[in-house]
Amino acid sequence: MKLLITSLFVLAITQFSFAQKEFIGITKYKMAMVGGPDEDSMEVVFDKTRLLVKLYAPSRENPKIIEEMLFLNDFATNKLYMINKASKNYKVDGLLNVAGYPFINTNKIMLVKGDVCLHYKADSTLIDESKMKAADCLVSKTYINKNIKNFWLLGFQPIIIDDKIVMDFIVTENDGSKPRVYISDMIAMKNVDAYFDLSAYKEKE
Repeated sequence: MKLLITSLFVLAITQFSFAQKEFIGITKYKMAMVGGPDEDSMEVVFDKTRLLVKLYAPSRENPKIIEEMLFLNDFATNKLYMINKASKNYKVDGLLNVAGYPFINTNKIMLVKGDVCLHYKADSTLIDESKMKAADCLVSKTYINKNIKNFWLLGFQPIIIDDKIVMDFIVTENDGSKPRVYISDMIAMKNVDAYFDLSAYKEKE
């Protein structure tokens, strides 16, 4: 009976895995230590060839105030737009998309909120052990981006791997703590052009 249930489970996952969707919309992320409280950390707006990353961090001048930082990554033009909402301007630079370490597909299947995911593990031979012991992520087989193969935030956090959206990312640090960033909500949209509109901003010289 146990073997039959396992076989049916694997069969169901295999069938679900073919229902791929090119995701356009907004993902909301939470950041926490495993076993600790969650905190809002960022949002990402996904378009076919663009990603808008919204980070939330305490102000340097007043730590009690949370500021929103915007980074528009345009893969079609290979440009990065650093947007300042307060001053209504932006600065243009070359797109920064450097992988801190390669991930290997273990081909292990897991479910995250009902979504079929593949387990990816950082190559242990290439990890800087002075910074961490291990890194793991669960990558969606359902939600993909056909035009962006891989995207790393600040060369550390993977957002897209093998054209699939990363749902959960956990690092095991040297002291045993495990900071985690994971998707808490996905909002599919037909069009996100308004989020990438810079007509109300001026380029900073």
